[in-house]
Amino acid sequence: MIEPVLFPKAIREKLEAPFPDDQVQCDGRGYSSIAWHHIAQRLTDVLGMSWNYKVIDVTPHQGVWVVTAEICVQLADSLKVGRQGVGAANFDGNAADDVKSAASDALKRAAVLFGVSAYLYRQPKGQSQPAAPSPAPQPPAPPATGASAQAFQVDAVRIFFKAYNMPDDWVLTQALHIPAWSGLPAATAASILSGQHPVCAWLKQQYPNVTPPTLTGGLKATNA
Repeated sequence: MIEPVLFPKAIREKLEAPFPDDQVQCDGRGYSSIAWHHIAQRLTDVLGMSWNYKVIDVTPHQGVWVVTAEICVQLADSLKVGRQGVGAANFDGNAADDVKSAASDALKRAAVLFGVSAYLYRQPKGQSQPAAPSPAPQPPAPPATGASAQAFQVDAVRIFFKAYNMPDDWVLTQALHIPAWSGLPAATAASILSGQHPVCAWLKQQYPNVTPPTLTGGLKATNA
């Protein structure tokens, strides 16, 4: 979120304002999102010509196009503020269209860091929860062995991922490779909360500006 000292309150409120219901897209999983062109229009309506968007990197990775892009806002003659987002799209027969789709995801994720459509991430599933742009795949989780995680560990792991705005269904299927939170091994929970799990390194690389609770002492791996 942009610090109040940089954006006047009136500008922030316009960027963060809810979108009309007819611009909110809902999928079958109970998640909602805003199409990229509505996001771009909101930025133009509020910021005029003082913002721009550029693709920084396009990388194919394990059957997925991964795009890193940046929204940059000119606040004064010598002051710019940029926010980066990462989007992804599966290989689907047309590389140009796939990359465009991933770039649209990246645009939406970068815009969220300016407050645009961020309210969707704060609402319960089934109301207006966003369909998070698909992050790039990361190294597979270790095999699920040993005792199951305790309730406080499961809660802590979920809080950790929510710091990155990652929905539960992505975390379970893509990051942890388990069918439900009840199947989370205690060893996996401990490795995440201690920063040793492969997904921790990947998230740190993709979202360097996010500080999860584990780094501030807000979460712990055990109840000792």
